[in-house]
Amino acid sequence: MLDHVAVRHSFLLAALVLVLTQCQPLASDSPDGGQDTTTSDVAQYNALEQKLAANATVLVPSSHGPSSPSPVNSQLFYLEFPAEMPTQPTLHRYDDTTHSTLDYTFGVGTTDQETPYNWTASATLVTTVDPSGSTPVLMAYDANDAKTLVGSLTLPGPSAGEIFQANAIDGSNVYYIDDSGDPVLVLWVPAQGTKTTTVLTFSKLGVDATQAQSFTVSGNMLLLEDDMGGLWNIDIAGEKATSIGNTEAATGGTYDSNGFLYTTGTGTMTGLYDYDFATSKTTDVAAEILASPYSLNATYSMIQDYSSGAAIQNGVVYYIGEANGLYSFDTSSRAVTPLLLAPQDDSVEYQSPIILDDGTLVVVGIDTTDPGPTSGTIYRVAHGG
Repeated sequence: MLDHVAVRHSFLLAALVLVLTQCQPLASDSPDGGQDTTTSDVAQYNALEQKLAANATVLVPSSHGPSSPSPVNSQLFYLEFPAEMPTQPTLHRYDDTTHSTLDYTFGVGTTDQETPYNWTASATLVTTVDPSGSTPVLMAYDANDAKTLVGSLTLPGPSAGEIFQANAIDGSNVYYIDDSGDPVLVLWVPAQGTKTTTVLTFSKLGVDATQAQSFTVSGNMLLLEDDMGGLWNIDIAGEKATSIGNTEAATGGTYDSNGFLYTTGTGTMTGLYDYDFATSKTTDVAAEILASPYSLNATYSMIQDYSSGAAIQNGVVYYIGEANGLYSFDTSSRAVTPLLLAPQDDSVEYQSPIILDDGTLVVVGIDTTDPGPTSGTIYRVAHGG
């Protein structure tokens, strides 16, 4: 999706459903009639929550209704749902190098299921599909300008039950899957007109790409989620497909030059796995977090266990714990570190941790007292990673 495989990539844009298990303090005294340790445990939690809160600063305020953040190098793309027109989200890009924001003026769809909002971005292009006509139209815009259209392309009619085909960007190249027949990967270079080139036929690789959920391309590598949530690592030039081997449907993920960190399941049955490109081995990261000796105290002994989210940089995984806190997990030392804790009153839910190339960590905080499309805030979080 991005210009080079060495940078972090967001992947699989399907929304993650977050069901939180808030560990509540116990109300009883200790069995031996001594001091009630729950009271001191709660006090310790509250003190740490307040201390860590100082590490978070607002990057995009809730008044803008930010949502769906996605990283590209040291830039953060996100949607805003304006209160005056929440059915027509707008796309924006924050550049952490220049500390500037670009507000795109072209549309990216609506909240209507017939014309669902969609977008894909790289450092060069932003694409969006308009499915409102008889056939979908793929449009490519200059990522560094608010409204410049580089090119548009009428896509083949989608297969039954599909609104439009998935697409991905690699530099100035745009790829889409034509599944109107035997699914093929198609290359389009918007700056060169409407000419397209068929790159490969998925069935020849043993992959069923009909109604593929999502895919991304970086150089010679293609990562694909098929209709059943199966993940594939595809060598484009060698026309070789390797199943990542996930036994549960993928729900999200991120990758870099070393491997692919992906999530499975929803609610209390979520998983987090790291697939190593060099060895083709998969590590159960959620299980390693579970086995970590870290525990805040007896009352809150499991709040650091994995719940949702997937971001990784330099061997450090950033994730949301069971009680809605933001944590880091060092895959080498197996150390768990709390970065943000949720308030005791559950007034804020943290989700979607993202790490930019320059090391900036961001997370979305949802105001649960006023749920809706404008209740999110994007925070920058100081960390030692």
